[in-house]
Amino acid sequence: MADHASRFTVFFDIRNGETRYRWRLGSADSATGHWTAKAYAEKSECEADIELVKKSYPAMPVVDLTVART
Repeated sequence: MADHASRFTVFFDIRNGETRYRWRLGSADSATGHWTAKAYAEKSECEADIELVKKSYPAMPVVDLTVART
């Protein structure tokens, strides 16, 4: 999981009709190494959880799919 294409991804979870935030640590081939079982109402809570896990993977970038890209 420590290859150069691995990354944390923050994304929306709307399966239950409410927008929640989740994250996953995945590789370029879409394999998931870690993910959150909890859906967060606040993005800041999701980001704080990433920071806890990121201590084991300090070089992994975070890609936020919840912001508009131009």
